[in-house]
Amino acid sequence: MLFGGPKKPARLLRWDGRQWQRQPLPPTRLRTTFSDISSGPDGHVWLVGTERVSGGSYRRGVIWKYDGAGWSTV
Repeated sequence: MLFGGPKKPARLLRWDGRQWQRQPLPPTRLRTTFSDISSGPDGHVWLVGTERVSGGSYRRGVIWKYDGAGWSTV
């Protein structure tokens, strides 16, 4: 589960069968917005969003993948 808000930092939680566990988020730039999250049958987690670049006047789409060991930008 991914949640957060305009004035609250994003948090990623995973249900382990008994309780929610906090999980690391990918390294991001300032003003990154997460839009959606999905997991595949292989256990990989996909996270999409946007981040500000070029002095903050431009936003670009970003996709991250978590393979169980760490996040990478796709």
